[in-house]
Amino acid sequence: MVSKLRLTNMKTSSIILRLLPLLLLTPFVGGCAHQSTEGAMPGTKIESAIAPNATIHDNQVVFIDRDLQSDQGSKVAIEQQGPLLGADGGLSGVFIVFRNRTQTTLQVECRVQFFGVNHEPVEGPSAWQRVILPPLGVGNYKETSLGTTNHAFYYVEVREGT
Repeated sequence: MVSKLRLTNMKTSSIILRLLPLLLLTPFVGGCAHQSTEGAMPGTKIESAIAPNATIHDNQVVFIDRDLQSDQGSKVAIEQQGPLLGADGGLSGVFIVFRNRTQTTLQVECRVQFFGVNHEPVEGPSAWQRVILPPLGVGNYKETSLGTTNHAFYYVEVREGT
């Protein structure tokens, strides 16, 4: 009887020893809801009070430098803008006419990115190009696309030059 009891206790203790790691880890399994910051993450749009309309609009010129246009008045105005059309009637470039509203010479820098019919970038942004604006005068920016197909929209960024 004693040997049967001893054999039963050995089986029980063997089972307990095998299950002990699982029993010890059980309380932590529910706490594994931590999201890892490693690896690929889905893109999210950031809403900001500073830039509530921060999105890419078709065929638009955007001042990315707050000093050029502010609530106190703008230094630079856009007199005209539009597409340059190729021989096939498709978009091949863009032009902008700026007006300097100050009494001093200003420099602005511009770059353009072209997009396809599905709003996909068809080429990278152009290099920054400097435009000199005489006091109370006008200056022109013109950029043509490197490619010849699938151009439907443009997006121009303008910043103050140094």
